[in-house]
Amino acid sequence: RLLNSQNDTVFLFEAATGKPVRWNKRFTEVCGYNDEEIAVMKAPDDFHGENDLKRAEEYFDKIVAEGRGVVELSLVTKLGGCIPFEYVATVIESEVGKTLLLTIGRDISERRRAEEERLLLERQFHHAQKLESLGVLTGGIAHDFNNILTVILGYCHLVKEIDHINSSHE
Repeated sequence: RLLNSQNDTVFLFEAATGKPVRWNKRFTEVCGYNDEEIAVMKAPDDFHGENDLKRAEEYFDKIVAEGRGVVELSLVTKLGGCIPFEYVATVIESEVGKTLLLTIGRDISERRRAEEERLLLERQFHHAQKLESLGVLTGGIAHDFNNILTVILGYCHLVKEIDHINSSHE
């Protein structure tokens, strides 16, 4: 009952073989597999995509060596979806001497979306700053160009006046 009262997923498996030992109802709801299907699966191979599999194996080896750790991996569901999860893992030694990994997982989709949104806003802000700098630069160039054109037009009027004066004296 304690495991099933959790909002997070709870999954316990043998570190050496990946054989599932215990899991809570939340884990079955999230991954979409029923208890019978989970019982014959292997962790991490059957629960993480190819992109995360090597990293998962490395992290789990490190966690076994250190006794505990935190890792972010995508959980692949029965329907093929990938849900980003943060797992807190702890090593447990069973009564018969097997090394088990207890993982408590939390869906971090919202956190990832917020991070992506923040990065997008940062990029937009930096882009706006660059455009503003470019605007100041082009505004300065346009002002200088306008001054040059005014001088040239003034010179043209002066030449025209001189030409008009010369032609009226002839």
